[in-house]
Parts: sequence; structure tokens; C-alpha cells
Amino acid sequence: RVLKAIDAAKAKGVKPEELRELVDKVCQQYLPIRDKNDPELFEDLRKDRISHHVLRMAYSRTEELRRWFLRQEEILFKYRFSELDLESRNQVMSLLYGDDGSSLQTITIEEYEQFQSDLSRL
Repeated sequence: RVLKAIDAAKAKGVKPEELRELVDKVCQQYLPIRDKNDPELFEDLRKDRISHHVLRMAYSRTEELRRWFLRQEEILFKYRFSELDLESRNQVMSLLYGDDGSSLQTITIEEYEQFQSDLSRL
């Protein structure tokens, strides 16, 4: 439901802020992730992982479905990542890179601004 809502909003051409509000609303309704101090967080994350893998299998039948799934998941990931605090973002990056994060380099605001246009095309 979340991915379909994202796709429908994009098809309507909603503005980025409206899309963000929509993603927030549908995530709270269908895919809530509790605060990191909540004991139910693990269960929320487990459900999120299971749904991701089930949908990944379902949408792997054709290249077109696979691309559609990745586009919607990318938007959902960007939203969820942007909602994290700095400590949680660093933990996610460490998990993604499979290490303690020591190989990741923090860049300055000036460096970010220098490469911002290139980064936004990714």
C-alpha cells in the first residue's frame, strides 16, 4: 500500500513536500516504525524487512516490475533515512557498509555544496 501510494502521488505530479507528507501519513498508517527506545521497535523492523523481501520477490517477475519496485523503495528509503537522527544515520551507514563505519569519511558543507548538483543526479 505504501509503495502504491507513492507511485500514485508521483503520477499526479505532487510537489516534493506534498510527497513527503503523503509518505509520512501512509508509513504511520501501514508501516509504523516506533521510537528507538520503544521495546516494540524490533518487531516493527522485522515486519518491515519481511514485507520488503516478499515484495521484492513479487516484483522480480519482469524488468519493468523490478524497476518500478526499486523506484518506490528508493523514495521510501530516502524518507526514512531523512527522519533518522545523526547517530541512527551513522548506524545505518555502518550496517550498509558492513563495518564499524571507520572507512566512511564525513565531508564539509563546502564539499557538499561543491558536489551537490552531481549528487542530486544520482
